[in-house]
Amino acid sequence: MLAYERENDSSLVIGAGVKDDWVKQDPGVRVSGLSTSYGPLNYDMRAFGNAVTVNLRSGIKMPPGGIVIFSPLSLPILSAAIDGIPTAVSGSEVRVRKLPAIVTIRYGR
Repeated sequence: MLAYERENDSSLVIGAGVKDDWVKQDPGVRVSGLSTSYGPLNYDMRAFGNAVTVNLRSGIKMPPGGIVIFSPLSLPILSAAIDGIPTAVSGSEVRVRKLPAIVTIRYGR
C-alpha cells in the first residue's frame, strides 16, 4: 500500500505496504499524482545505507492529523529528522505537518 487514509486520527499514512527491497533498489519508490481525498500525493522514498529519505512534495492539502510515514524497513528506528530538524518517532511512524518536507529516518540494530 503506497498510501491510505486513517480515520481514527484523520491522517494520511504512506509507506505501510512498501517492501524493504523497493526502497533499497534504484530508483526507490516514486509516487506521482496518487489521488487522495486531500488532493494528489507526490513523494519519493529511497534507502541510503542505514537511512531512508522521504521527499514529500507539494500539491496535497495537509490532512488534519498530518501525513504519517510508516517505516519502510523492518529495522528499529534510531532517529528521524524533518528538513534537518530532529522530530519525534512513535513506534514505526514519523508524523509530518508541513509540506514540502524532506524526512530522514535513521536505523540501527
